[in-house]
Amino acid sequence: MASIIPPGVAALPGGALCDEQWIYFVHGTALTNADVRRFNRAKDLGGGDFGKGFYAYELCDTNDRLSIEAAIARSKQKHERLRQILPYRSGQVYRYVVYVKMQRSTYTRLHKHLVKKKDAKQVYDVYAREEFMNVPIIFGPVLYDQGRQIHYDLPRQVKFERQGTRSLEVHEIYQLAN
Repeated sequence: MASIIPPGVAALPGGALCDEQWIYFVHGTALTNADVRRFNRAKDLGGGDFGKGFYAYELCDTNDRLSIEAAIARSKQKHERLRQILPYRSGQVYRYVVYVKMQRSTYTRLHKHLVKKKDAKQVYDVYAREEFMNVPIIFGPVLYDQGRQIHYDLPRQVKFERQGTRSLEVHEIYQLAN
């Protein structure tokens, strides 16, 4: 795992990847070569468990290794899905782990919302179809089976939207073996 920890991101006591100025997050994805060249900032894309936005896992206040492993697993899921959609381009689709960061001062200032496990299904039903929740940063469990089940073995996800997404900067992009 150490080979995909970005240079300049210090391991703090307790194993957290953080520093005094920035808070780091990790995102797993699959992209074509053309897409990765254009991936210079996070974007509000597609619908996820809590609607349209950019989804990642925290690195500063959680189990960083689990967050990185979850992002790697997510890149594999996306890779398989993209290969089914674009089979003629499957040799051109690659897995990536993307580290993004946000200035601590911005993170502290932005409004946040926690989706509690008991409310996750209801939130999924309302927002998963590409809707915005109109909150810059949303924390919540990872869901599956159309929002009916919670992945208890995964760390909580962070969804950024609008101002939250615009406040993210790409720190490093790592290509993984397919």
